[in-house]
Amino acid sequence: MDLLEQIYDFTKILIIFSILYSGYFLLKHFKPEPFSISFGLYLIITILIFTVFDYKFLSVHVSSNHDTKRKVFEAGNCLFTLLELQLFYFFFKTQPYIEVVRRGLKLIYMCYSFIVLLFITTLTFVDLTARVTTSISISLAIFELLILFLSCIIFYYSIVIRSINSTPVEKNSLFITNCLFLYASLSLPFFIISERIRGSNLPVYYVMFFSHFLLLIALILSIGRKFRKNKYKHDRVFDWNHISNSTDGKFHSLSGFKPSEKTNGIS
Repeated sequence: MDLLEQIYDFTKILIIFSILYSGYFLLKHFKPEPFSISFGLYLIITILIFTVFDYKFLSVHVSSNHDTKRKVFEAGNCLFTLLELQLFYFFFKTQPYIEVVRRGLKLIYMCYSFIVLLFITTLTFVDLTARVTTSISISLAIFELLILFLSCIIFYYSIVIRSINSTPVEKNSLFITNCLFLYASLSLPFFIISERIRGSNLPVYYVMFFSHFLLLIALILSIGRKFRKNKYKHDRVFDWNHISNSTDGKFHSLSGFKPSEKTNGIS
């Protein structure tokens, strides 16, 4: 068990390094726009989750009361899910969605923000038990991951149904969406059964959390990759028009990729 805890703690260190790596390129190529600002806030809350809001840290520096520690810990987790949803709301906002889906995603984001802020406010003024606090926090996390999962599915669907002559899809946007899809789809089952296995099978619980952390690292690095070497100016897109038939009936090019024009934001 000590080995699993050490691996668990080591993964936290890897997350912090991935945050510093991505944060460096974000600051280097920062632009005052919603996606960049949201990514910065996301990195800040993530590093706080693994430092200030860490349960061991809370036990030493905040309170020895279990219910109080759980309130602070889950408030941090809920704030993390809110900023994560905000980040990908602005990401998907510029993607080739059907307009009604775009408006629906905005409505869901606003409703989720209200629920999370209401829950955090409730934790401040209402004396909830640790069990109730944890149950509500996990439910909110599951709902947020489900929103992200469905957003990825809609993104893939919008690519399939779009016209072959439409604007090409950015390679970086597709890469980020793929990492997000893996992150959401594989983390969802874990959060659904996390409380059940924590008491009955702690080694499995640590292994699943370890996998969840690795997926989070991949997601953070995938977004940081967009800012590395100023990706706003040097992006590549998947262009269906670049795949054309030659006179002998064979494909003229199989790469399907070409440098895009200068882009703004993530569109």
